Amino acid sequence: SLSNHFPDAHNTHVTSQITGDAPQLNYDVLLYIAALSSPAVVSLLMRTCSDLRRGGMQHILRGTVTLDTDNKVASFYTFMLARDISAWKHLTSLRFGYLEAPLSKEAAQAFTRGFVHATNLETLQLLHPETSFLFNPDLLHAFSTIPNVKRFSVDGARKFTCKMLETTQWPLKNVILGKRSYSIPNRGVTELREIPHPLVMLKNARMTLEALTVEGWTECSDPVLHPPVYPNLHDLTLSDLHYPLTLPWVLSCPNLARLSVSTEDPCMRRTVADGIRSQNAAQQLTRGTWQRLEEVCASPLDLYLLAIPCPIAALMVYARKDTVPYIPTILNTALPSSLYLSLYPELPPAAIVDLLRLPGKLHNIYPHMTQ
Repeated sequence: SLSNHFPDAHNTHVTSQITGDAPQLNYDVLLYIAALSSPAVVSLLMRTCSDLRRGGMQHILRGTVTLDTDNKVASFYTFMLARDISAWKHLTSLRFGYLEAPLSKEAAQAFTRGFVHATNLETLQLLHPETSFLFNPDLLHAFSTIPNVKRFSVDGARKFTCKMLETTQWPLKNVILGKRSYSIPNRGVTELREIPHPLVMLKNARMTLEALTVEGWTECSDPVLHPPVYPNLHDLTLSDLHYPLTLPWVLSCPNLARLSVSTEDPCMRRTVADGIRSQNAAQQLTRGTWQRLEEVCASPLDLYLLAIPCPIAALMVYARKDTVPYIPTILNTALPSSLYLSLYPELPPAAIVDLLRLPGKLHNIYPHMTQ
């Protein structure tokens, strides 16, 4: 637990007397030992002298600090309070979230007083933060003012997290957005309508973003009139969508290399699928599509809906019985060079034989039986 990592959090005056006969180790050697030790051992080393008390901070805070209860926040803050304010600069990765109850006002206020000095924080993970943000606006402000976040992930994002992402100037490189079912007191349909499309919400990071994962974000099915351009976004994963609209991503991510898509309705009626495909195909015919994709991973239905007509170096398809009818069409449209075909045991042998006869212009086909 966190309290084990910071055993002197509530005893900031512990000292150690070293006798003249005790062996002396060079300070650099002690720092090297600290670098190889667990946080609990580093904390013990920090009790021995003032130099290690300062120098050990970078090692005790290495890796990800997880704060998911009031007690952990209080222990961590008390530990940091006993150090110079510059100790916060050693915090580079934080996992912060509360699954059941919001953070108390006292714990939030104590934490935010120091956290605003964590200017070297680069990785931030938030787990269902909305209720804590609702009852502690200063906490939301503290997160928003951190300047150098490059890797960000959230599960249970809603209004407050979205507003934060819209306004921050973080130099984001990798973002994971998860919007799960999560109840907030006195919040309902009106609040949900205030959640923007990810492409609009992350526009301040458009010049730095390289990889984006979006999970359960129904707004991905909404049109975007003037999507911002993300020239360096090369990896895109869209999962648990109602249905994908291709054009906004084509216009926003002209240099995309790898795409993975999964819808939440694998049993979509063919008439509905035909309508979505027609819309995507018509828009790409009019406005353009990608010149080439290096890798695409999706079900036959997802590929049918996307209607991507560009060359694909490697296409990975998961073939189930109910989606096999889409495969001939998508291969004629997607133009893959290599096909990685995962075949489920539910497929009858005749269907498998027919699929293996499909390659046509394919250079390589790699069938694989999936359990």
